[in-house]
Amino acid sequence: MSRHRPDEVKPIEGGEGLSKNEQKRRAKQAEKERLAAEKAAAKKEAAAAAPEKKKKDDGPALEDDDEVPPEKYFENRLAWCNKAKSAGTNPYPHKFQTTTQLPAYQEKYSGIEPGGFADAVESVAGA
Repeated sequence: MSRHRPDEVKPIEGGEGLSKNEQKRRAKQAEKERLAAEKAAAKKEAAAAAPEKKKKDDGPALEDDDEVPPEKYFENRLAWCNKAKSAGTNPYPHKFQTTTQLPAYQEKYSGIEPGGFADAVESVAGA
């Protein structure tokens, strides 16, 4: 008895059809392809309906981080770090400059409503 590859299945005796196992395999593959096509269409539709994301200037603005392969992410991050270093800033500082202490910060901004914003820029480190 010789073995043959699934794509070389010979018709079973008395008919032109495929074996049950091959029929099941092909049906499962077709279902998988249908689901993948539906998922891709839904993703494309969601992307078209969603507003454009605004990128921050503090990170690499090359590609969306969720869909970037690890090698490309590393290259993007390295490019951002080199750009920051050439501009004279340390992207990973050891110490942070602070403009206020935590109790003064709490006192100053305790009157802001939840979800509100303040115009001032403060730098607080520690607890």
